[in-house]
Order: sequence, then structure tokens, then C-alpha cells
Amino acid sequence: MKSRILVVDDESMIRDMLRQVLESDGYEVYEASDGMAAQSIYREEPMDMIITDLSMPERNGLEVIDEVTRSFPNVKIIAMSANASGGCGVDLASARNKGAHRTFPKPFGMGDLKSAVKALLA
Repeated sequence: MKSRILVVDDESMIRDMLRQVLESDGYEVYEASDGMAAQSIYREEPMDMIITDLSMPERNGLEVIDEVTRSFPNVKIIAMSANASGGCGVDLASARNKGAHRTFPKPFGMGDLKSAVKALLA
């Protein structure tokens, strides 16, 4: 059975790119454009992994990580952030503290992401 991954980002271009890369590696990919939609989708269809941006409207990625890890402690989480104003490291550290298994500052290499996904889902 294919591993299921929920990609959460308010930028459709990022979601599309991640979908293409992950589907080409054989994963089943779902998308959400914000944290509120992500939590709704995840409650209906639990996933093996969530890849979430941290800065989004409605609920941000930290809130998504917090809620999902409380209800589903075994889900694998990768957090990403493009906050280049000096807060990115803080946000990514907060994501790790809340339960993200890996974090990536945007932009990041697709090879690095693919390796992290493969390792976490192994």
C-alpha cells in the first residue's frame, strides 16, 4: 500500500511541485492550502506524513503540528519555512519542539526532501 502524504502550503506552486515530486516516487499525495483545511482533511483521512509550511493563513503550521501530534502521535512531520526575516530558525526550532521530525528552510533541495521522506517512512 502506498504511503499517504498531506502537503500543506498556502502557495499552490509549492503544493504542485511537491505533489509531482512525491507522486513520481510512488506516494499518494493530498493537498491543503491552509492549516484549517489540513486539520479537516487529516481528521477524515489520517496520513502517514504531513509536510507543512509554517506561515499560513487561518491556522499556521505550528498549530497544525501541535494538534495533529496530540491526536496522532505516530504521524511523521516535516516542517518548512521561507521566513527569511530572521525568524525562520526560531519557527523551525519551535516546529521541532512541537514534534516535527525534520525541518527545512525554503528554498531547499528536492533531493534532501526526498531523502527525508524516504527515511521517515521506512
